[in-house]
Amino acid sequence: MTRSLHGPIACLVAGLLACSPGGDDAPAPSLTAQGFPIAQAQASTLGDFGDLELRVQAPAGIESLRIVERSYEVDLASSPEPAHFPLFGLERRVWSRGDVTLNFRGYIDQKLTEAGEYAFQIRVVDRRSREASATLRVVVQPAGEPAVDEATTPAVEAEPPPQRPSAAAVETGVFRLQRIGAGPVLGGDAFGLTWKTIEAHSVVIRLTRSDGGARGLARIQDSDYEAVDTGDELERIVRAIGLQASLDLTTANDAAAGAVLAVAHRDGGYLLQTDRSETSLSELGTTVTLHGRFKH
Repeated sequence: MTRSLHGPIACLVAGLLACSPGGDDAPAPSLTAQGFPIAQAQASTLGDFGDLELRVQAPAGIESLRIVERSYEVDLASSPEPAHFPLFGLERRVWSRGDVTLNFRGYIDQKLTEAGEYAFQIRVVDRRSREASATLRVVVQPAGEPAVDEATTPAVEAEPPPQRPSAAAVETGVFRLQRIGAGPVLGGDAFGLTWKTIEAHSVVIRLTRSDGGARGLARIQDSDYEAVDTGDELERIVRAIGLQASLDLTTANDAAAGAVLAVAHRDGGYLLQTDRSETSLSELGTTVTLHGRFKH
């Protein structure tokens, strides 16, 4: 009599799946700065930045690894353009890999051609749709100036600077904020903001302060955004408005396009102008994405 092998084979397959990197017990993805705290801006001179590494771990395999810096945006897991990869110390796409280290030195030395402050928004999604995000900030100084170490810089300078920082031109950049279902607001930490959807038909979101983030926010006119060129002007707007703990924004059908927010943050004021809003539904819930520009 022939004995059926269906039971033992099924058990063996189930055991192998449970132990595989993409099994149900695979940890969620994570982003870890190598040798420095991610919250601390890293500084060096123009064209001569040292290694700046970020470890990306996704035991279930990387589905998407997106990096946004101003108008530059790339998914290192799916991009067909090989020129992107050396900018981050890579040889090829990272789709399905479980552990990879990014080195931002190449991008900084090649793409950041002017002194100033810059921010990289990094988001990894694994093959089980779990995600992690972080913001990496760098300060590029003119050649010939010593690099600033935030950990050792004295709180009070011996002599006042020739020009107050608030009289200098504002920092500008682009943002992309996104929330998928009940997940976190990706990119929101940079501005101290988060939100939740409070009405499904028009997809109305309620923007609020995140823990330890913004002190308050308010809606302002788009003309105010265009008129601000210096830190003094931005500070005057933030001081003059009545800050709120939250405000509602309709996002379906690009309804948030043109909305301008003033945000009082612990590290200064921000103006955010939304250029477009996108919404979609999936098994994970409602996805809301805001694209726009900021001044700081």
